[in-house]
Amino acid sequence: YRHPLLEEVLGDTAGLLIFQEQLQLIYHKLAGVALEETDAIRKAITKKDLSNKEASDKALQLLRDDFMQKCKEANDIPEVTSGVIFDEMEALIAYSFNLSHALSYAMTSYQCAHLMTYHPDEWITTYIDYSTTSKGKVVGKEDPKAVALGEALALGYTLGKPDINLSEREFTIKDKVLIPSFASIKHCGKSV
Repeated sequence: YRHPLLEEVLGDTAGLLIFQEQLQLIYHKLAGVALEETDAIRKAITKKDLSNKEASDKALQLLRDDFMQKCKEANDIPEVTSGVIFDEMEALIAYSFNLSHALSYAMTSYQCAHLMTYHPDEWITTYIDYSTTSKGKVVGKEDPKAVALGEALALGYTLGKPDINLSEREFTIKDKVLIPSFASIKHCGKSV
């Protein structure tokens, strides 16, 4: 650790700045900034204005200078040390998440992995059905339904045709064959 106070903040993550809250705690512990003020600093560091790089760099330099000065006043940390700490925070914060987002994403990932491992047919059909809804679509990206179908085919499923006896409101699977729903047929299903 560049300073003993960092162990208190980064000890749980093996010295790595992973969560945005850690940046806030570094500001609080090392620079003596009140916790309620640290969120504005976190936003200033993470939300760079890419349209005006010069102004963004100038604002970041002001934050750096302020951090070094406050670290010196609050904990007598040399400017060389606090400058390096700030540079590391700036570099790492671009890849960090807030803790609650990271935890919820991890939980969802494990749930999805469990469902795909132990209930693959149900998982695949739900994934494809979700990809066909407005919630599953992402503007400017590849068609999510095509991606989901491609992933299902890569997992060994084949795509069948709608069947009057087997098709339902959503995709179904019979013997590793994806059977499209009636709603997936153009001009069939709920009217918009």
